[in-house]
Amino acid sequence: MVVNTVLSMMAYDYPPEKLSVYLSDDGGSNLTFYAMLEAANFSKTWLPFCKKFQVESTSPEAYFRTASELVNVQEWLSVKILIDGRDTNAVDIEGNPLPTLVYLAREKRPQYHHHFKA
Repeated sequence: MVVNTVLSMMAYDYPPEKLSVYLSDDGGSNLTFYAMLEAANFSKTWLPFCKKFQVESTSPEAYFRTASELVNVQEWLSVKILIDGRDTNAVDIEGNPLPTLVYLAREKRPQYHHHFKA
């Protein structure tokens, strides 16, 4: 559900240089981070698809049924910005700029109230 929401926001009809999507993961889950890596890669195809076919519901759940090739998450643990919208190489398959996508992992610790960490 999180990946669908992120991709829906990225596909929103708004100038990508003015749009940034931030996901704050309080648990610092490797699974959530891996899902965001897949979403970043998939967005390069999904965003042009939405524009080309004027997809009303930009959630890819109906289209996104097969698993992608696994990525070694350990190589990416230090990465926070998955897509840097300021990078001229951050483009989709049609050469259009992509919006910024940032993953934030915040580990919960028992000695701190997590409601006050944001």
